[in-house]
Amino acid sequence: MSATAVFPAVRVLTVADLAARFGPMPLRRFGWQPLPGLATEQDVLEWHDRHNRLFELIDGVLLEKPMGMPESILAAAISAFLRAFVKPRRLGIVAGSDGLMRLTSGHVRIPDVSFISWDRIPGRRTPHEPIPDLSPDLAVEVLSPSNTPEEMAGKRRDYFGSGTRLVWQIDPETRTADVYTTPDTFTRLEAAGTLDGGPCCLASLCRWPNYSWSWTKKVRSPENPIHDEHRFERRRHPTPAARPSVHGRGTGVWSRPCGGPPQPP
Repeated sequence: MSATAVFPAVRVLTVADLAARFGPMPLRRFGWQPLPGLATEQDVLEWHDRHNRLFELIDGVLLEKPMGMPESILAAAISAFLRAFVKPRRLGIVAGSDGLMRLTSGHVRIPDVSFISWDRIPGRRTPHEPIPDLSPDLAVEVLSPSNTPEEMAGKRRDYFGSGTRLVWQIDPETRTADVYTTPDTFTRLEAAGTLDGGPCCLASLCRWPNYSWSWTKKVRSPENPIHDEHRFERRRHPTPAARPSVHGRGTGVWSRPCGGPPQPP
């Protein structure tokens, strides 16, 4: 008598199921082809290739990655800041807001910015797969209006469950940053606070005393009615004593002393 193969039942999730897991978010953020609960990584790639839409995959559910212009500008600024420090020191790679990664089986996430040290990358070579098996040392999430607390809690569980060491969760509306060292343990920084690499190898971000980077924003005013501008400034301070320890400039967010060139021994 031949054995009969038994396959686990795949359950299609209802709207109530989605609300219970992800919170009260717009239904347009879910992918409905295939139905929630049935999606695979191939569906993630097909949505991107055919419709230029980025979806995360969470246990068979396609959830679109939201990002408006303010969030995109802020994420780009943080990415540039990290890359300026990481690249000359050959610490690893910095990925942007379309860098898909498979944290665990069935869980594909897309941090707004991520740092992955070379030690976490097979062969210490830049991955070429569309969805590589990676867990970032640092994941940065810039909140959008449609993000919910339930959704962000799930992201953090996925990150730390896969080995991520630090998560920066940044809220442009309140100008605060929550620095997580576990899914539920965080320190909140206000606009004048200092973000650092914590347990990541980016903890050395402030070692070079003669340089600092600032991120500033020009705001609209009667004298400057035309545009806003986000930029990095590099400032040289003649002595370590003259180096500011924290910058909180204009209506920008956070900056800190960091990465000039290594000092001679």
